[in-house]
Amino acid sequence: MQNQLKRIRESRHMTQHQLAEESGLSLRTIQRVEAGQVLKGHTLTTLAETLGLKEEELLQPVVSVDLVGVKWINLSSLSFLIFPFGNILLPLYLTHKAKSPQVKEQGKQIFLVQIAWFVLFAFALVLTPWLQSTLGLESPLIFPVIFGFLLLNLVITIWNAIHLEKKGELAIRLTAK
Repeated sequence: MQNQLKRIRESRHMTQHQLAEESGLSLRTIQRVEAGQVLKGHTLTTLAETLGLKEEELLQPVVSVDLVGVKWINLSSLSFLIFPFGNILLPLYLTHKAKSPQVKEQGKQIFLVQIAWFVLFAFALVLTPWLQSTLGLESPLIFPVIFGFLLLNLVITIWNAIHLEKKGELAIRLTAK
């Protein structure tokens, strides 16, 4: 379980040293609180005031997302390389089977990105022959389009995997956080 103070401090791009200076508390106190010491009394009040929060907000437990489940759902979208619609069906199945509401929410985001990719891919496949004849190209344009979209999906999946590993959230999503 991640510490609430650490999560808030990092979301504000502050170091422990900066928080200690702004709050007037010692660096060691900040480190102890982030290591799991219970917040109470003067330390709790001072940190809440410094961060502009209510004391209760600092005391709430942080719900951590099962990142392993989200990573599997994300990587399952690569199944389009093996069978058609795999990037939609497998993430949908894994999202449906997930027990955690947070994993289901992240899985839904991955699923929506894959649906959007598929719609754009289908639209590009329909337009490519028309574009090729309009431009008067003799070499087939369909192969670079297919390769480009497959590469795009690969990049999206890898980018999300890297972002999940580093920050614990998806980099590419269709709805706001």
